[in-house]
Amino acid sequence: APQSNNSTTFVSKTQHYLKVKKPLLERQRRARMNKCLDTLKTLVAEFQGDDAILRMDKAEMLEAALVFMRKQVV
Repeated sequence: APQSNNSTTFVSKTQHYLKVKKPLLERQRRARMNKCLDTLKTLVAEFQGDDAILRMDKAEMLEAALVFMRKQVV
C-alpha cells in the first residue's frame, strides 16, 4: 500500500518511463508494424492474384513480398 510520506512515494521520470511509458510505446509500435504487415500482405496477395500469402507467418510473408518486388523491378 502506498505510504503518505512524500520521500517514499516519489517516482522519478525515468522510473515512470521504464514502468509505464516504454511498454505502452512498444505496444503501439508493434500495433503499427502489424497493421503495415497486414496491408502489405493484402497488397501482395492482390497483385499476385494468389491468396496463399495470406496464410503465411510474418517472416514468410515479408520474404514473399521481397521476392515479388524484386521480380517487378527486373
